Amino acid sequence: MNNGRFGVFFDPTKTTSGQRFYRDLCAALKTRSIPLDEKPSAILFNISAPVSEIVKAKIRGQKVVLRVDGLWWDRISPAFLENFWWPTRMLLTFFARFKMTQNITSDIANLLDDNYTGFFRILLADHIVYQSVFSKQVHQRYFPNKNHSVIGNASRSRQDIISSDYHETDLLKLCVIYSEAPAKGIYQILKFVKWLSEVKHLPVRLYVVGFNGKVPKYAPDDMQSLIMNSGLVDIYPPFDDFDPKVTKILSEAHCCLCFSFRDPCPNAVVESMAHHLPVVGIASGGVPEIVHDAGELIDWDDWKDGHFAAHRYEFQEKDIDFEQMFSALNKVLNNLNLYRMKVRQRLLDDLDVDVCAERYAQVLEKLAQE
Repeated sequence: MNNGRFGVFFDPTKTTSGQRFYRDLCAALKTRSIPLDEKPSAILFNISAPVSEIVKAKIRGQKVVLRVDGLWWDRISPAFLENFWWPTRMLLTFFARFKMTQNITSDIANLLDDNYTGFFRILLADHIVYQSVFSKQVHQRYFPNKNHSVIGNASRSRQDIISSDYHETDLLKLCVIYSEAPAKGIYQILKFVKWLSEVKHLPVRLYVVGFNGKVPKYAPDDMQSLIMNSGLVDIYPPFDDFDPKVTKILSEAHCCLCFSFRDPCPNAVVESMAHHLPVVGIASGGVPEIVHDAGELIDWDDWKDGHFAAHRYEFQEKDIDFEQMFSALNKVLNNLNLYRMKVRQRLLDDLDVDVCAERYAQVLEKLAQE
C-alpha cells in the first residue's frame, strides 16, 4: 500500500452535469494523486461509481472517500407508486393512509425505489464529502455519526466571456439549463417568463439549454407548448461540454433563473455562474450556499409541506410570488455590473474548480496519512 498518497476513480461513461464537475475535479487533482494501480492509501469515488469498485477498495484495505449529492424525498402518490410491483404497491398504499405511518412508508418507498444505491455506498465509505450544508443535514438524519466534510461543487471559470449590457428597452435574455425532474422548477420558470411578457409587457427571451425534447411524464398539459410554441423560448440541444456554441448562448444572457426545489447543489447554477451570470430564484436547498450575494433569492421554506414532497414523479404547485421574483430580477438588472463582479468574486473564493480541488486534496491527503 502506498501510504500517504491518494488516488481518484473516474468513470467516463457518465454524462450528467455532475459528471462534468467530477471530471474537471479529477483532472485538477491529477498532479496531487497517483494512479490506482500504484495502490494509494485512499481513493475518491463519486456516488455513481460502481459498487464493485468500492468493495474492491475496501477488500484491499484502502480508505474510501465518497462524494455524495442528495437523496429523494418523494411523497407517496399514484405516479410514484407506479414504480412498484403490485404487492409492494398495495402495502405502501395501505400504510400511507395512516398519519402515524406516512413518513416511515415514504422513507421505505424512496429507499426501495432509488435511495438504497446511495445508502449502500455510504455505508461502505470511510469519509463522506457532502456538496452543501443542506445535503449534510438531510443525510445525517440517516447517518449521524459518519465522518464527513462539506465541499461545494465548482466549475471552470470562463475567461472568454463578453457579457451583454441591459437597458429597460432591451430584449431581456434569461437562461436555464434544462432538467426533466419536476423539482428542478423548469415549469415554474416557463410560467414566470410568460407572466413577464403578458403582465409586465417585457420583451423577454428564455434560453433553455440542454433540452432533449422531453417533458416529464406527468407534466402539466401546457408545458410542452410553453417550450415549443410560446414564442418566448429558444431551445438548444443536450451537450456534454461547454463548447464555443454553448458558451456563446450563455454569455448572451443577462442572468440565470433557478427555481429548483430542495436541490443539494445544482450544478446548473454553478455552471451558469462560471459564465459570469448572476442568479435569480428561490432560496431553497443548497442554492443560497452557492449564490451568496451574487444574485437575488426570495425566501423559501423547504419544509413547509413536510419532509416529503413532489420531486421526480408529480408536479406540486410551488406558489412562487411572481411579483416578489420580479422585484428580485429588477434589483439584479438595475445593478448588473455589480452583480457580475460579485459572481466573479464567488468564483475566486469558492466556485472555481482549482479552489475546490485544493479542499478535496487536503481531505484526501489527511485521510491517506492516518
